[in-house]
Amino acid sequence: MTYTKLNYDVKEVVWRQDDRPDSYHRYWNMLDREQRMILFYKQDDPILKYCREHYMNGVGTRKFDKLCERNFGMEKYETVLGYTVDSEDKVIRVFVNKYMNKFPEGDHVCESILWPPELGKPSRLLHARDNKTFYFS
Repeated sequence: MTYTKLNYDVKEVVWRQDDRPDSYHRYWNMLDREQRMILFYKQDDPILKYCREHYMNGVGTRKFDKLCERNFGMEKYETVLGYTVDSEDKVIRVFVNKYMNKFPEGDHVCESILWPPELGKPSRLLHARDNKTFYFS
């Protein structure tokens, strides 16, 4: 069998058209699946004010008691405030406060998000460069 070397010259690159304002966000595939947000506090509770979020990518189980037993995969010192699920009840995002005893309203760090997040859209960071956009990648 004989192979010949071919030269390829790129003439044009066509990018997918995306109407999302934050098309560079690396978690769009997970956000597209979000269906519901389950909160353990009322929407206007100050505890939610500057929480953090963790992307779980469908990790978890449908059994709520198992999720609670594992603290949704978070550390013991993290308090789970709520979570989002897809149509199969798999966990997509988990909202937590770290060090709840010191900072019950969140701890104002770079990972803090502005409440409320929108289902299917990236959250806005508390300390984003322009306070509008979630620069993650």
